[in-house]
Amino acid sequence: GSVADEKVTLIRQGTGELALSDWKLEDSDGNVFIFPDLTLYENGAIIVHSGAGINTVIDLYWNENQSVWQEGETATLKDPTGKTQATYKIP
Repeated sequence: GSVADEKVTLIRQGTGELALSDWKLEDSDGNVFIFPDLTLYENGAIIVHSGAGINTVIDLYWNENQSVWQEGETATLKDPTGKTQATYKIP
């Protein structure tokens, strides 16, 4: 993929607020994005871009120089205790 076009969208499907501080988004190769201090509200969404940019309330940037997500790889979302909360296999 293209690092400039690569992104992961997280959507809050549960109820209430979810503090994402220190949550991690990981790939199968050990690349890790650590979420800053932010809250995801019910039905809210946040986009994690692989490339460079300036963080906003809905867009976060990993600032990688090359593509992170490869075909067949698994994206894993972990809470601060290391417990897996969600996975997605890249088609």
